[in-house]
Amino acid sequence: MNSEMFCYLIKKIKDKSRAEKQIVANIRGNKLEGYWLEEHIKYSLENQLNQCYNHIGRYIKNNEYIGFKYDILKSYTDLIDESKIVSFLKGCCKDLDSMLCWNAVKIFIERDCDNPFIIKLSKKYLLLSRCEEKDYNFIGNALSVLFYTNHKDSLKEYYLALKDKENRRDDFTIETINDFKSFSDKDITEIEKIFYLVYNDKIIDNFAYYSAKSYLAILVSNCSNNKKDYDRIKALINKMLKKSDTNDTYVFFLNHLLKGADTTYYNSLVRQYSFSEAKALLEYKKQDVTIMLKDVLYACNLTQQNKLFWGTEDERTKQVLDLLSMKYTTKDQSRYGISSGGKSAGEVDGVISDLSGVEKFIEAINLKSIDKNSLSSHISKLEQKYDSKGLKEKYLIIYHNSSSKFQDFCTRYYKYINSEYQFYYRKTNMSIEKVDYVEQYLIKSTHLRNGQEVYLYHILLNMRE
Repeated sequence: MNSEMFCYLIKKIKDKSRAEKQIVANIRGNKLEGYWLEEHIKYSLENQLNQCYNHIGRYIKNNEYIGFKYDILKSYTDLIDESKIVSFLKGCCKDLDSMLCWNAVKIFIERDCDNPFIIKLSKKYLLLSRCEEKDYNFIGNALSVLFYTNHKDSLKEYYLALKDKENRRDDFTIETINDFKSFSDKDITEIEKIFYLVYNDKIIDNFAYYSAKSYLAILVSNCSNNKKDYDRIKALINKMLKKSDTNDTYVFFLNHLLKGADTTYYNSLVRQYSFSEAKALLEYKKQDVTIMLKDVLYACNLTQQNKLFWGTEDERTKQVLDLLSMKYTTKDQSRYGISSGGKSAGEVDGVISDLSGVEKFIEAINLKSIDKNSLSSHISKLEQKYDSKGLKEKYLIIYHNSSSKFQDFCTRYYKYINSEYQFYYRKTNMSIEKVDYVEQYLIKSTHLRNGQEVYLYHILLNMRE
């Protein structure tokens, strides 16, 4: 039987007034249970039979079956006098380990009222859950209160709750995780502790702390929407990367968190442009090459740190493009120009587009030594075969796979392309550029194409085996 059947029975009586009087009498008679009680109460609330309100309030507080029903509590508090709501909800919170209590807390949150009361209640519940040897079923609800109010102990309590869990698959559902928007210095410490707890490489179960890992990413991302917190997060992750540089798992997931923080922060800087500003931006021809180049070098540096991608050149380049995608439009293995055979479109390793849609090509190669044939093939793709558009800047990434001295390889490479290699477009200059990373080497070659200067950046990366 369902609500439709109950309404059908009411309609069969035909006299609505008589039916409602019987419903009121039944509720006041205190003899109804289970389904029938629930349907009587729902009908009374939907049709605002206020003669029943006092009795319904008592049912909510004293009948476990009715107290379990959030929709009934919500409808009831929407109908009673505003001045009585807070008092009634507090009366529902006497048993902290009951569904009724946390349904009431949910309504406190929805109404955004009496935060001090629900904070005190939640902290008491979390303390009890750590001190008493019994199952506590509403830890996630209590944590939701702290995150909703951005309480100073939110992350500390979350860490303690996770640490106490015996069944690591039984994560907590925190419905208000997205409401937490700001970190303190103390929170930064808790973030580090949570990371090493949930990503402990001694845990074999792949589903352990599944929700906690997602929540951690959300917290780091959401709290990077201003420069102060973003700088804190970035400094923390970089510190952890240095400490964990021999652990591939840690490095991979730390870079994942950093990418989320970067994306949020950069998005926070975006503003809407007026039509005239947008038009001026699209018509602006002189691109800031330095910014994109630095971003490419930074993405390469992160890839160098992440040994999970120390495989094929495609895997490495995809990682570089994934990191760049937080700020630019990127594509991998895209078809442009003509292939080496000259019969169809060729496949360039990667394409980056800036805000105005200007593209830069990436071609990549794994090298242990100066392989002249392979180098000629890749440079030719960038110079003539794939670039039918005449792009101003392109990037050639050299992944150096060798235990030999990186500097010696860079010297030999520079000597070869500067003195021996015959470029398709006349070389007018070759320079070694300054970089921020000691495991990278950057060469800029300048060429004339149809009377205009174009640039090829040779990015040499030390991928020590």
